[in-house]
Amino acid sequence: MKTYLNLMIDSLKKKLAVLEQIQAASEKQAGLIKAEPFDQEQFDKAMDEKAEQIEQLNQLDDGFDSLYSRIREELSAQKEAYREQIGKLQELIRQITEKSAAVQVVEQRNRAALEKVCARENERLRAIQNKSLLMKNYARNMSQVNYIDPQFMDWKK
Repeated sequence: MKTYLNLMIDSLKKKLAVLEQIQAASEKQAGLIKAEPFDQEQFDKAMDEKAEQIEQLNQLDDGFDSLYSRIREELSAQKEAYREQIGKLQELIRQITEKSAAVQVVEQRNRAALEKVCARENERLRAIQNKSLLMKNYARNMSQVNYIDPQFMDWKK
C-alpha cells in the first residue's frame, strides 16, 4: 500500500514538473505572439512542443487514476495509517490545481492576443489584395488611354 502511495506521490510530482514546463512554453508563446513580425514557424514549433507535454500530462493522469482506483477502498478504510502520505498527496494536488489555474490564465491571454494577431494579419492580406486589384484596374485603364478612334471612317455604312 505504501508503495502505491509513493508511486502516486511521484506521479503528482512529475505532473507538477510537466505543468511548469507547459507554463514556460505558454509564456514563450506569449513572447512569440507579441514579436513583430509574427513568426508562424516558431509559433507552430512551440505548439508542437506543448502538445507533447500535454500528452505526457494525460498519461500521468491516467496512471494516477488507475493507481487510485486500485487502492481507493483500502485507503478509505485506513486513513489514519497513511495520514502522512495522504497529506503529501493533498499538498501536491493543491499545488497542481494552482499551477493549472495559472496556465489557464496564460492560455486565455495568449488566445486573445493571437486573435488580435490573426485579425491584423488578415487586414494586411486584405490591403495587399486591394492594392493588387487597384494595380490591375490602373493597368487596364492606362492601356486604353492611348487608344484613338479612327478619324476618317465612314460610319454611315
